[in-house]
Amino acid sequence: MKKILISMAIALVAINFQSCSLHDDTDLFGQSAAEQVEESVKADKTLLESATNGWIFRYYTGENYTGGGYTFLCKFKDGKVVVSGDVAEASATARSSYDIVKDRGPVLTFNTYNEIFHSLGTPTQTSVDGGQGDYEFIIVKTTNDSIYLKGKKWGNNMVTTRMPENESWENYLKEVSKVDTTMLYNNKVMVGNDSVAYASVDYEGRRLTMETATGDVETPYYVTPEGIHLQTPINVNGQKIENLKFNAQTNELVDEKAQAVKLAGFIPQGYKPIKFWEGKWQLVYATSGNENPDYAYYNMTLEAYNAGNLLSTIKVDGVKYNIWFTYNRRNGSLSLGSHYIADPTDQYFGLVFYGVSFQGKTGYFNNKGHLIANWNDSENRAYFKWDGLGDYALNSFVLLAINSSYQPEYDDKGEYISFAQLSYLSGMQRPQNNN
Repeated sequence: MKKILISMAIALVAINFQSCSLHDDTDLFGQSAAEQVEESVKADKTLLESATNGWIFRYYTGENYTGGGYTFLCKFKDGKVVVSGDVAEASATARSSYDIVKDRGPVLTFNTYNEIFHSLGTPTQTSVDGGQGDYEFIIVKTTNDSIYLKGKKWGNNMVTTRMPENESWENYLKEVSKVDTTMLYNNKVMVGNDSVAYASVDYEGRRLTMETATGDVETPYYVTPEGIHLQTPINVNGQKIENLKFNAQTNELVDEKAQAVKLAGFIPQGYKPIKFWEGKWQLVYATSGNENPDYAYYNMTLEAYNAGNLLSTIKVDGVKYNIWFTYNRRNGSLSLGSHYIADPTDQYFGLVFYGVSFQGKTGYFNNKGHLIANWNDSENRAYFKWDGLGDYALNSFVLLAINSSYQPEYDDKGEYISFAQLSYLSGMQRPQNNN
């Protein structure tokens, strides 16, 4: 790979705070600061409600832009707001209340729950902050066609712009979705005819990562009907890329102001999309650790949970277990490793699906390793291969009971309470019959 200088373009932009909303603490025309804020609140509310087809809200999640970029369409009227967005179906809308309140300056607040707008900040079982999405915004600056905002909690700068009068919300979001779902995850960074770096376009996290000889460069992006916009521009050999238009025919992303640079999407050899892995499978295993064993299988169904995970249903000894597979978006393979799952019998707090290396009659735990499944077209099946992590070659898993402290449960003899074991896993194949 040719050496090249790639870095984040850091722009220190001096924001002009003088605007039609009078967001200035200077005592103008004898007004007190409180009176100025009051006037700003009124002017900002009038501006928001003047957009008869609403606003395009470019929204970033995660403290210091550690999340992704998203698009909401918002129409404000009489204290109510109607919202659509690329986090929901293109035809979906949600209605709630909004207000502009006085703080140190005007603050736009979505003050009642909106199932679309609040979806990125709603707490989950795994995170009290959800996706770290704001719903209150300091109004920094306004023009007739743009409102510049800063998330009150997470501090990200955002902007809303007027939606063109004759633009259909649903069609706009459909075009955004088309770009989002058509772009390829894997991209070669090309300067002329030279491949100088690798870039991943992570449609799940809405982040672009460029891998270079000197380190990784990463930034969130939001999707437009034409392509993607990077929150922070990236310099590639002196060329700044920021607004990248997507060509679905060539699978390329190009900034019109830096046409010498392009991100050329490609599909790696043997790559399988996540949809390929969905459906019915047979999880193949050897009946012993002998050199020439017999083989059998468990029936299994896989369903994509999100862009990076699939949930399997496997029946072992008459009990159905839900076990997670990780999907590698870079090479299209599956990964199976140790993790916690629910106890389908409800006898214990939960279970741990724990990696084991069986060697003869002896077993060694390995909770660091994974079995990687790559599809073999010529043999019409996937073979498992240990990824090399951990001290012992992973080939099996056991299902052990755990307590609320995520520690093993023991029986009266002081031994682990084991529900089942999946020994000597070999690979995966499609059902050979109607079983």
